[in-house]
Amino acid sequence: MLNALTNYNASIKEGGVYRRSTMGSLTETAEVLEIGRDKMGIPHVRFALRVACGSTGAATEQRTLSLDTFYARYRERV
Repeated sequence: MLNALTNYNASIKEGGVYRRSTMGSLTETAEVLEIGRDKMGIPHVRFALRVACGSTGAATEQRTLSLDTFYARYRERV
């Protein structure tokens, strides 16, 4: 378990929930499941992603992104 990997993303922690709104009525909500490094030493975030489109329902799946990419995409803490 890695608590803070770099100065700019110290706020991203396991169990944290982050959101981003995209064009139109799509909203993505990401719950951090695990933060760790791959075999190359690159930090990654495994998260449950819930994609909602207005009031028509939502889909949930697990994804993995590099910590840098996750931070750039999901900046709004819920």
